[in-house]
Amino acid sequence: MRIVHRDEITKVVRELCIDANVNLPQDVCKAIDMAIEVEDYIPAKNTLNLLIDNYSSISDYLFSNAQLEVIKDPVIPTVPSNPQNLSDQYPVIIFLTAVLGVALVVVLQAMRKTVQTSASARRNMTNTPKRSASSTAPHPQKYP
Repeated sequence: MRIVHRDEITKVVRELCIDANVNLPQDVCKAIDMAIEVEDYIPAKNTLNLLIDNYSSISDYLFSNAQLEVIKDPVIPTVPSNPQNLSDQYPVIIFLTAVLGVALVVVLQAMRKTVQTSASARRNMTNTPKRSASSTAPHPQKYP
């Protein structure tokens, strides 16, 4: 395996970046030439011609003092950068807990088999199998 020093890589990348910005690729030149031929607006045509004529001198001026700096290695965070603040959500959590608690109480109350009205007494008497007219409705057992 060949060991390449960081300065060599920096130099080559710098030269490639400057070359890519100084020398206009052929396909871009052809695209600008086609745009000049198609363009009807004379000031736009003149601007495109100026771009092609002056590209090398402008790019030399812009990129002559370009410096590429080696950036530091990226750091992968191990903790969330913006942890959730639950203190803002406490009222909503308390409200939802209260609503769920009330709903649970209502459901459990509706499912109880105790006799609370005469209609529920009749329902319990008719739904119980093999009961005589003098039988009693089911009731919860009480433990001592």
